[in-house]
Amino acid sequence: MRVSQYLCDQQIAFEEMVHPPAFTSQKLARFLHISGRQVMKSILLKGPPGFFLAVLPASRQINLTMLSAHFGGLVRLATVTS
Repeated sequence: MRVSQYLCDQQIAFEEMVHPPAFTSQKLARFLHISGRQVMKSILLKGPPGFFLAVLPASRQINLTMLSAHFGGLVRLATVTS
């Protein structure tokens, strides 16, 4: 399932924008002249349920410790060798 389809299914308002590649979502927000709270970033994670995607505002950081506690096992950033 695509993130955009999930957001539509959940009736969450959003706008997709074409933009140049950006190293960080915060830099992208600055480039677009908008708040990092208005830019969404997706982070691929690996944990007990397998691979999953976390979607959060660019201005926020993911809490791997809290996710690990929630899922009952180690949650980490996915890597090429995951």
